[in-house]
Amino acid sequence: MLLTLLAGCTFKTNAATDGATGDVGSDGSMPGYCIGTFAKICRATPPPSLLTIDAVKVLDTDHDPLCTVVTQPNGPEICALYYGEIQINNQLVARGSRPLALAATTAITVGPGVVNVSSQRGQSAGAGAGTAPCGQPGHPGPSTNSGAGGGAGGSFGSQGGNGGYGGNTTAAAGSAAGTVSVPGWLVGGCAGDAGGDSVTAMSGGVAGQGGGGVYLVAGTSITVTNSVAASGAGGTGGMTEAGGGGGGAGGLIVFEAPAVTVSGHAIANGGGGAQGGGGGAFGFSGADGHVTDNGAANGGYGTGGGGNGGGGSSLIVGAGAGAGNFYGGGGGGGGLGYILVIGHAPAGLGDFSPPYMVR
Repeated sequence: MLLTLLAGCTFKTNAATDGATGDVGSDGSMPGYCIGTFAKICRATPPPSLLTIDAVKVLDTDHDPLCTVVTQPNGPEICALYYGEIQINNQLVARGSRPLALAATTAITVGPGVVNVSSQRGQSAGAGAGTAPCGQPGHPGPSTNSGAGGGAGGSFGSQGGNGGYGGNTTAAAGSAAGTVSVPGWLVGGCAGDAGGDSVTAMSGGVAGQGGGGVYLVAGTSITVTNSVAASGAGGTGGMTEAGGGGGGAGGLIVFEAPAVTVSGHAIANGGGGAQGGGGGAFGFSGADGHVTDNGAANGGYGTGGGGNGGGGSSLIVGAGAGAGNFYGGGGGGGGLGYILVIGHAPAGLGDFSPPYMVR
């Protein structure tokens, strides 16, 4: 039977049936087994000893039986996998409305496998994507005589790129929202904005979803030799004379342990903006944000379409703006996410995109 995990430091339960230790208060509460400060994860009984991911695992944080539920006072519910030790030897891909927590009383090892809560164009969103308090972008204008404006890229840890105008400036370009302050709870990053519709009712490109949120917390150590990723998705190309969709911003990665070593990658990059639709052609979609290196995602571009999409943000370059065009304007690239390390700087010579922040 799965136990419900609580974000608070007490666990309401029946001591006679679950075998938990600790003093039982007059209200029936007890300390239980807790870990973490960024999000407090508790259970009444000791966690199972070991979780290994030896084959590709796509985890739905809303329905997967491995998930237990952590409540956050000010944020979304979390899907938590809480064990004595966690070893990621293959791909753990998490999607759904809840962000993901990996909690271990001893060690977490990521490698040779990967932990990936990124969003991908055409797939369900990365775990917890869009749960941050995202700002409101300025929406692109629909076409008036020909092309529509492109949608802006999502903004989270850094600002997304603006969309491009359409119809030789008669259709307004989408404008990016402001950045979001460093989160105090586990959330996912912000989506881009959709492209404007054409005068013939052809739909603007769908916006890229933001990257998800993932929290790794361990009692002794976290070691990453491959990759932990929370990148945003690329926008979808506009239909004929419609604007391209903006790319999603990167999400949130949090590490917390007495020893954190990253010799691989921690990546929360933005997705590329999409190309606007041409006079008789659909625009090309933007690339999804990278998950195993700090390179920037390409914006959509090609022959026969409207304005090119802006590239996604990375350690190397900021989010690009979509290009204006007589036909559909390009979508802006998505901004960066956040990477937090609780308490101290990590060891190792790994890649961080964006650079980590110690909190």
